[in-house]
Amino acid sequence: MGKRAEHDFMERDPVHPGERCGPRHHSQAADGPEGPELLTVNLALTDIGMALSMYPLSIASAFSHAWIGGDPACVYYGLMGSLFSVASIMTLTALAVVRYLITGTHLHSGNRFEKKSIVTLIVFIWLYAGLWAVFPVLGWGRYGPEPFGLACSVDWAGYRLSLNGSTFIMAIAVACTFLPCAAIVISYSGIAWKLHKAYQAVESHRNLPRSGSLEKRFTLMAVLISSGFIVSWTPYVVVSFWTMFHSEGRDGIAPAVSLLPCLFAKCSTAYNPFIYYAFRRSFRRQLRQLRCCWGFWVKLPPADRPLEDKLAADGRRRSREEGPGAGAGAGAGLWGWGRGQELGWALLSLAGNALVLITSFKRRRHMKAPELLSVNLAVTDLGAAVSMYPLSIASAWSHSWLGGEPSCVYYGLMGFLFGVASIGTLTAMALVRFTVSLSLQSPKKISRRSVHVLVACTWLYALLWALLPLLGWGHYGPESFGVSCSLAWGEMKGPESSFILILFFMVLVLPALLIIGCHFGSALRLRTAYRSVNNIGQIPSAFKKQRKLVMIAVLVSVGFISSWTPYAVVSLWSVLRSSASIPPELSLLPCFFAKASTVYNPLIYYCYSKAFRNEVRGLRWLCGRGSASVEQDSTAGHADGRREPAGAESPGLRTTRRGERTVVSVVRTGW
Repeated sequence: MGKRAEHDFMERDPVHPGERCGPRHHSQAADGPEGPELLTVNLALTDIGMALSMYPLSIASAFSHAWIGGDPACVYYGLMGSLFSVASIMTLTALAVVRYLITGTHLHSGNRFEKKSIVTLIVFIWLYAGLWAVFPVLGWGRYGPEPFGLACSVDWAGYRLSLNGSTFIMAIAVACTFLPCAAIVISYSGIAWKLHKAYQAVESHRNLPRSGSLEKRFTLMAVLISSGFIVSWTPYVVVSFWTMFHSEGRDGIAPAVSLLPCLFAKCSTAYNPFIYYAFRRSFRRQLRQLRCCWGFWVKLPPADRPLEDKLAADGRRRSREEGPGAGAGAGAGLWGWGRGQELGWALLSLAGNALVLITSFKRRRHMKAPELLSVNLAVTDLGAAVSMYPLSIASAWSHSWLGGEPSCVYYGLMGFLFGVASIGTLTAMALVRFTVSLSLQSPKKISRRSVHVLVACTWLYALLWALLPLLGWGHYGPESFGVSCSLAWGEMKGPESSFILILFFMVLVLPALLIIGCHFGSALRLRTAYRSVNNIGQIPSAFKKQRKLVMIAVLVSVGFISSWTPYAVVSLWSVLRSSASIPPELSLLPCFFAKASTVYNPLIYYCYSKAFRNEVRGLRWLCGRGSASVEQDSTAGHADGRREPAGAESPGLRTTRRGERTVVSVVRTGW
């Protein structure tokens, strides 16, 4: 590298995640992250995917001191582990190679990676990882339990048993371990050499340009991430190779010795955020900004807290009054609490979601296309309340299921249909919100036709999963406590358990990953947009509005996932162990908690949307009050004499004169 090239290298702007040099990059910040940053996002997705798809099974097995799933669960666990671990190491390899190609390249030399190239690289990584993960399912190699019995992976002992096993293990070791590690080491060695030559070109390190210091820091961060991954997995690889090449195989290694490397390897999903926090000032600032989520919750008055807090407090008070030895009285108290909660959920769900639909109908001509997703979410909640609550409330009052088998199938079908449609709608809302946040200065227009297609796909997807048990894959049956019906979790063993595992991933884990990723991306885009504004007082109202909408979407999504997670855990336990091991009272509580997901959305809208509150107040004529009071409230709301322009999108009331009448219209920016 010549003197001129070295000088150009030190003066150029480095391509790295999170940082920008100079004021001219404010416009770039609004356009989204650089291409190579997507590899960091993909690495985080692999870690989250591994945690969500594997840890619940391994934690439950650790508590029961034995693997709680059969062969299908073992194959699923090994498949997910191979998929995400190969995707992780290949993402680290791509990061190393891309950084090597970028480091030392002149800004205008053209050797810069665009998003299209990085997206293609990420797609190749997942196809490569999926190929190696599927091979054992297709017959080349196989998955089996670990020696300590709490996890499953590739059956390393198969190396000595057959030519099939030995060829697969050697191929995956070379293609997914040795070659990627060699590429990582060579790439970072080349980067270190380039940086060393560039530093030699600078006479005084005090005069070192800021871009060179940033390049050095981010290279060190990337080296630590790659080294941490390799160090975490090296003990596991050593133990696996010992199993392969020694005649005693798994029996020659104590279970405790084989357990520690596995636990050490799993920590590779945990340390990356700590490295980002230590080396990236922008990452620390973004985390501090997320404290607003906690601030919003703390500032809520006690009356606006979710209803389940009050009900839980009432339940604890009744338990203290009845005492630990209440016996049958305690069961009667639980049934009484359940009846009251079912009835309360039904009334609140019907009233709240009906208000959402009525206000949406009133302003249907002014609704934007993405707002239709909020309407669809209210339809799913209202549909679940209307089609399910009458049967479950009547059964709770009689302490047994009142309907026969046909009504049980109907109840399970409706619950499954509306539940999957709800989480599908939340996923679509997150995707739309992320798409809009990509260009806050000139938001992309989402057409009604696109939203209609999204809604149709959501309902078709939900209907497909709801009909599969009727077609023979899985089946519906009564819950263990006997007052409602759902999928017969505890009765689906053997081959039928494949339906539950695939359902768990496709209907809960994958949508949750998409929701978390999209909302996190929206928050980062908003943070980047805020940083591009020098004066806080000059932040456009569109940015503030987007921030509030993202907050509402996050609360709605978190509420839904939190409500259904206990039910999903209990159901998965019933599949992998036995439903008889769960007391009926314990299985009753997650079901009631899941039904709360149809209640709180209108409460969130009322707390965080001024426009929705104004619309609800405008419906006081339903309680017998005249429209004059509405007009007075509207006039009082504009007592300061200001009036929003006709094209304004900020929430609030707008008044326009038509002759002698004052027409009150609500202007609201929704989804």
